[in-house]
Formats: sequence, C-alpha cells, structure tokens
Amino acid sequence: MDPKGPSKDKRSTRTTPQYAMCQRENSGRATTGSSNAGQSHTHTANRQAFYRYRVVPRMLVDTNVRDTATLFFGRHKVAAPIGFAPVGINKIYHPRGELAVAQVAGELNLPYCLSTACSQPIEKVAEANGENGVRFFQLYMPHDDKLTVSLLKRAVASGFEGCF
Repeated sequence: MDPKGPSKDKRSTRTTPQYAMCQRENSGRATTGSSNAGQSHTHTANRQAFYRYRVVPRMLVDTNVRDTATLFFGRHKVAAPIGFAPVGINKIYHPRGELAVAQVAGELNLPYCLSTACSQPIEKVAEANGENGVRFFQLYMPHDDKLTVSLLKRAVASGFEGCF
C-alpha cells in the first residue's frame, strides 16, 4: 500500500489517517515496550512465564508411534493441545459458515469455540460439531440482558460447556 497514493474513490489524497501506517509505527516500537499498556507489567510476566518452557530435542528416538492427545480442562481427551478459536461471520469464507468449521473440529476431536458473531444458529453449529464434540461459546455481551441470557441458555442447551 502506498500511504500517499490516491484512495479508492479516486480522491487525490486521503482525508483520514491510514491504519496501516499507525500499526507499522507501533510494531517498530514493540521491542521498547511502548506498545504495551501501562508499565508493561503483564507483558513482562507473560514473557517470563513463556521463558520457563524449553524445547527439549530428542535425537535417535522412534517417532513412528506418537500420541499428541491431551486432557482438556481435566475432563476431555482431545487429539492435540490446540483448538479452533472463535471467528465471526464464517459465511464470508464458506457457504456453510461455522457449520463446516465445527464439523471438522468434531471430526478431528479438537475443541471448538463459537463466536457470538456467528452466521449460523447455535443449535445447528452444535449439531454439526457432533455428539461428542468439545465446544465452547465466546460471548460478546449485548446491551440487552434478555438477549444475553437467551444466547447463554441456547448455548448450554446445545452442549457448549464453557463461556469465553
């Protein structure tokens, strides 16, 4: 992108700041801590926690038989220690929207999280995820408390076991 180039509607210059330039400036300062909130205490604690883990290379070990399964929240044995994060309005990417993603997550035995901004009904997504699917619901709280309660009740009734 050319930040000084014409905008889509062919005006000679932009009338609003370009987000990409702001992002580029902030990314360049990331190593100084200036892109973190406050005094960067949480950032520092997160990095220190990450540094406590090490990759331990294991050479000359038979890797033909391996098991990536793990126990998720102490109760769900899933195929690997990863899951499907919530993404809204999946119909932009696929005609079946969240149904396709939830189905694949269920087939792979990986946790799935449905966004409040989904493009398919909660109940249909749960059905696509399968009877034994491990699923969670990401709640963006609407301003209407009745709508919030309705969303949560539908999610629980559909087998979503946790709220993100």
